[in-house]
Amino acid sequence: MNVENSSMIEEDWEYQDVEIGDVESLLSEYDIEVESPDGFVPITKFVNKGKKRIYEITNNKDSSKIVKCSGNHLFYTDKGWKTVNELYSSLLDFKILMDTGKYETFEIRDTFTVEDVVDITVKHDKHRYYTNGFVSHNTNMGKSLIMASLAVSNVLQNKNVLYISCELSEDKTAERVLANLFDMPIGQIGFLSKDNFHQKYDKLQSTFHDKFVIKEYPSKSINTNAIRNLLKELKMKLKFEPDIIYLDQIENLNAIHKSKNDNSYNEMKRVTNEVRGLATEVGIPIVSAIQTNRDGFGSSELDLDNTGESIGFVQIADVVIGITQSDELRSAGKYSWRLLKNRYGINKRKISLCVDYERMRVYDDPDNDDGQSIGSEPPPNTQKQNETKTAAIEAVQGALNRSNKKKDNKVIEFE
Repeated sequence: MNVENSSMIEEDWEYQDVEIGDVESLLSEYDIEVESPDGFVPITKFVNKGKKRIYEITNNKDSSKIVKCSGNHLFYTDKGWKTVNELYSSLLDFKILMDTGKYETFEIRDTFTVEDVVDITVKHDKHRYYTNGFVSHNTNMGKSLIMASLAVSNVLQNKNVLYISCELSEDKTAERVLANLFDMPIGQIGFLSKDNFHQKYDKLQSTFHDKFVIKEYPSKSINTNAIRNLLKELKMKLKFEPDIIYLDQIENLNAIHKSKNDNSYNEMKRVTNEVRGLATEVGIPIVSAIQTNRDGFGSSELDLDNTGESIGFVQIADVVIGITQSDELRSAGKYSWRLLKNRYGINKRKISLCVDYERMRVYDDPDNDDGQSIGSEPPPNTQKQNETKTAAIEAVQGALNRSNKKKDNKVIEFE
């Protein structure tokens, strides 16, 4: 990665090659810019994305240009933005745009290892930068942020929440939750004195005591049987029975029943079927998240056909909410939420919600447009507008309220 850094006092720029993992420490002392197809652009955030399965991409013309990354990482190809998962499983021939300005061929290899993955956020209209010569895209759209925010809201509604992370560590997940609860930027939590931390934490004890459990598993290390055993263990040892389960992320689970002929689509469809079966069995709604892996990334008009290989999730889920963020929405600090699928009520509606990245929170948008329908005329009266505005939230809340009725069990997917 080629970066420029400058002293915040002297403003003297220095050009150097650094590993992406070194960016975190550099950001604490310098302003840093990374090279992109449009010149140098500022790095605004360093993101630790947890442990993920690692792939290795090598430029065929220059073997020194090699990148190790997760399956969700995006590269710009001669056929548009593609995730590593797409590049690895596709039968088509792709070429990736390089810092030479040319699209070049490459080799991609599954290392079958799991490592810590980090990423950066750049201040760039197209969110792209060079990673060792490859044009890539930061993928931090906030799936974990949204689930953590919803989980906190559930606890404040006096619900028991189990948060299972197959991506972030328990400490990282807890940090996001505390930023929301303490109403303070996540970067400041580590600087709280012990007394100040306990003062804030003790005020929340009556609300959160025995109501929020976080459990971490390494990526691809568990299946739904492990979750079954966890639920039994929590009930036996802690007398804890969740009202809702957040699963971050479902794509990092293994299927119980496998076939050697399974491709990534079939494997993930099996996983989703097994998760939905678990939700039906225990009578608890399960919320998870998947990443768009086609042209829907960054689109303001996300729909079910933007799910690519993740269409297996959509076919099985009872409720699918598409969350996207165009450049304009990102600048305004908002997400667009579209209710793409709902077996139990109103469908094809959209709302906007505000996001506070520093405090890990999503909240109502005071400037909401009262929820216009997707690709159709707006609702004919005020009552319909109000129904539309809250449709996505009601769909999720309805699943939670009916969690004790097995006939209404739901798997809720965020696209």
